[in-house]
Amino acid sequence: MDSYLLAIPLPAKIRTRLASLCYGLPQVRWVEEENFHIIVRYLGPLNDQQLAAIHERLQTLFFPPFSFILQEIEPFHSKNHRGAIRVKVSENKEFLELKKKIDRSLKDLSLPNEESTFHVTLGHYDHLNGQRLGDYLSAQADYQSEPIEVTECLLLRVHSTPKHVFYQTLEHYAASLPATGAD
Repeated sequence: MDSYLLAIPLPAKIRTRLASLCYGLPQVRWVEEENFHIIVRYLGPLNDQQLAAIHERLQTLFFPPFSFILQEIEPFHSKNHRGAIRVKVSENKEFLELKKKIDRSLKDLSLPNEESTFHVTLGHYDHLNGQRLGDYLSAQADYQSEPIEVTECLLLRVHSTPKHVFYQTLEHYAASLPATGAD
């Protein structure tokens, strides 16, 4: 079954730069460049009624444009040695505010709980050689993106096959500046 999420898209220039970091660890299944994004809220599998309710509630989502940078490539390990290589979003109160607004809008829909770390996943692995991982992280230690402007949040459908993950944009929720009354 497909799952859904709310995500911030990344500009092509940033995606290309991130793709250039995806090498040197043969055990890693690197994410395809067009699939780089930042998950704001994982929604899980949804039926048509849940999807319609989410869309209806997010039609009134207001958030101003903001910017952030990506920095610090890190591994994320689970208990079973599986994990991911990811790039963290720098400390950013606007991301947290956007997530809080979304969570408040969707609070009574029985969606899965989740962590609130904002990052871009570069690749996934089952087991990874610790020495190679350390060498890779050392080589990428100074990575930092240029400022990235957030102008929209996307509702994405995620379809996974054994070899690929496909993302389909279902909705765009645009950032907008607050009214000033000076019209």
